Amino acid sequence: MRPEIFKVLLYDCSAKTYYCSEIIESYAFDSEYDVVCSNTAGELASELQVSKVHNTNEKLLALTFRIIATIIIELVVAFLFNIRTKKQIGCICLVNLVTQILLNLVLSYPATLFSYIIKYGFIEILIIVIEAILYSMPFGKHFESISKKKIYGYSAIANIFSFALGYVISLQFPFLFK
Repeated sequence: MRPEIFKVLLYDCSAKTYYCSEIIESYAFDSEYDVVCSNTAGELASELQVSKVHNTNEKLLALTFRIIATIIIELVVAFLFNIRTKKQIGCICLVNLVTQILLNLVLSYPATLFSYIIKYGFIEILIIVIEAILYSMPFGKHFESISKKKIYGYSAIANIFSFALGYVISLQFPFLFK
């Protein structure tokens, strides 16, 4: 488990000297840093310089992939539930776009692995409920011909399936889930 507050320590074997950074706080679940241990003259500095790395383009590309993958997975489940009209598909796409952006915003805040898993589980349950409510309320007027029980079942199964498949994909392609 990674710490939320830490220091970087470097040992120079030839000089038998330690170099230590200032205290660093994680800024996201998957924080990245650059460590510089030399001064402008190219000599080892007395203190390590640590700076945050923000790979905005990579993170946006990964987010886009996750959103598209979620929508595709949930549309496949919708097809299995006989939810197939253009308006129903459009509604599912819009609702998932919003809930995925919110999910990723909440999960981007620093957390320990344990609290991240608890938070993720809670948010996924919340998303199932929110989506089911949206599909069965006035926003979901395109779902009037479908029973509430079927809508709630669809929402639960689609989200559980997209979560499970997303987990499997994250094991194979972890860079897409940073």
